[in-house]
Amino acid sequence: MGERINKPVQGKWFVPGGRIYKEETIDSALHRITHEEIGIKETNLQNINGVFSGPYDHIYLKDSFNGASNDSRADNTDTEYIVLGYYANVSRDFISLQNLPEKQHCQWAWIKEDDSEFDIHENSRRYFDLSRYVLFSDVAYDILNRRRDSFNQLLWATPSVSLVAQSFLFSIILGSDVGSFSRLLAAGLSMIISLASSQLLTKHRFNEKELAIELESIEKSSNRRAINSRREPENWFVEQSSFRIWFLMIVLFGLAAFCVAVREILSL
Repeated sequence: MGERINKPVQGKWFVPGGRIYKEETIDSALHRITHEEIGIKETNLQNINGVFSGPYDHIYLKDSFNGASNDSRADNTDTEYIVLGYYANVSRDFISLQNLPEKQHCQWAWIKEDDSEFDIHENSRRYFDLSRYVLFSDVAYDILNRRRDSFNQLLWATPSVSLVAQSFLFSIILGSDVGSFSRLLAAGLSMIISLASSQLLTKHRFNEKELAIELESIEKSSNRRAINSRREPENWFVEQSSFRIWFLMIVLFGLAAFCVAVREILSL
């Protein structure tokens, strides 16, 4: 980043950039600005796999880019930029801070997110968060997708396994020729399985949901297809949370077993 000399955001640290000229393509502008602003030559530019991260609104109230001119009205002019952001993994050998132009910035520095000595403008600070997703490799993205699928499968396998165990235990609990001790033992195991299953269901749901949120952020920031974003249900019945329904079902088995155990204890 460089410390801005001119308005807008004069005195703030900001990422390098530039304007697209009339009759200039975006690709040509990107090559020109990269060379002029940070000194990367055309030959080195071919080694950079730039990733388009999408358009951003940069709005500066009462802060015009003409503020450095003699026109006093410029100080009260609002400025809005539609910024086309690009990310790239660049070796420091490609960029010499000492040789960078000082027309727009009085000094340059490599800046980390937790550096407190630099007065970084909020519009530039946003790129720290977005870069975690934009430069995310396709391999890592696929791994996260598969991990989410595995948690999703484990999530819905939990009620199935729990119901199999509960059906066996309740065949004992509700049996007519079963003694009180066996019925109490089965009810106790049923409550334990209900508790363990509800905890496991919640844990799988948490992991699956966290990965879904992470993947959706990656997709939005890197222009990938939004396959992990939540779709709006078409009707009330579909809108209901299946997780909550099955969680309640598992809890009800535990409560039923608890009622049976209480009844057996009182009848002793």
